[in-house]
Amino acid sequence: MKRRLFYILTEGKVRGPFPEQGIIQLAREGKLPPDAQISEDEQNWYAPEAILPPEPVQIAETQVKVTPSPSPDPALTPKPAPAIPVHSDLANIWKHKGIIFVVAGACSILLLIGLLALSWQEPSSELSDSRSHDGTLYGNPEGWQSGLDGDSWKPAQETTFSEEDEYDTGTMAGGRPNRTASNRVQLSASESETESPGWLEQLQKATVTIITDTGSLGSGFFIHDQVCGFVLVTNNHVVEGASVIRAQLHDGTRVGVRRGALYPQFDLAFLAVDGLEQPPAVLTLRNELPKLAEKVFAYGAPMGLKGTITEGIVSAVRTTKELQEPGGGPFDEFDGEMCWIQTSAPVSPGNSGGPLVDSHGRVIGVNTFASFYVQNLNFAISAQQIIALLPELQMASLPPPQR
Repeated sequence: MKRRLFYILTEGKVRGPFPEQGIIQLAREGKLPPDAQISEDEQNWYAPEAILPPEPVQIAETQVKVTPSPSPDPALTPKPAPAIPVHSDLANIWKHKGIIFVVAGACSILLLIGLLALSWQEPSSELSDSRSHDGTLYGNPEGWQSGLDGDSWKPAQETTFSEEDEYDTGTMAGGRPNRTASNRVQLSASESETESPGWLEQLQKATVTIITDTGSLGSGFFIHDQVCGFVLVTNNHVVEGASVIRAQLHDGTRVGVRRGALYPQFDLAFLAVDGLEQPPAVLTLRNELPKLAEKVFAYGAPMGLKGTITEGIVSAVRTTKELQEPGGGPFDEFDGEMCWIQTSAPVSPGNSGGPLVDSHGRVIGVNTFASFYVQNLNFAISAQQIIALLPELQMASLPPPQR
């Protein structure tokens, strides 16, 4: 026999299904709501008394006398429970989801703001202190020649000192210690790992400061020639017209120069140092021309500051003809075919005659000219010119100064 199931409609809400015995039990106990209606198909609704069996009291007594029926299984008897709607309240569900989305969005925005605040508070790793890459201050301190007067091209040796000036590495004017006497230029960790060990110390020992009785100050460096022996190389304009020439070594020792070979058309001078059997060190000449953008270093005594090194690159390789100006200029007096290395390594008065070396300490040129009218326009005579003149060197007593 098919089991009958009933639904209860009360207060506009449908509950169920409930078994027939359960509905009958609720009706007997008077627990059905007063407005309750009952249906088997949720479409046709009736009053409980219209669909439930009649009051079963007498029938139950007859059944008890004949064949008593067992009481209903307590497990099948429905217990009163809170009303649970069959249909979900979608409005409440979307309300809760909206709150979750709003909270998640707010947390994401706060996290993003925190990350941005941390990035803004990070200090800059490098502070600008108006210094160039070689450590020198930009600008034109009072008393330093800017070259912006009528003559924009200046040989780099034009620093002058009087005869009474004592250019000693131990002390300076006023008894103050000369820090350049113990100056040791150190490479950064990245450079020291890639460069040949000791080439910088070799460069320091082989470079000298040249002082003349004309008040000029320049630089020079030692090389070794198989025929002439040890030779001091510098610019001709550093010693031109001088009757007294002295070379100050890296340790402060001064030696005289009485003989040499001068080549004004190449602005080169080869000097023999008196009383010096062997110099502290010598430099190697590089025969091939440097490559464009190759790293180079200029070494010397700019403005009298012995042991100064600056860094740059090879900007170009030119001949004298390329540099000669139609209206005349500083290159007109030199051989038209000689080779010049244009570099961005800063040079100043006092650098003239000093070596321009590559990243292995080999000489690629002799620092000669710097333009003070434009930036980073400096020229060095190619080391190839030195090599070409060495076979014909004939040292002789230097001529008297020309007045």
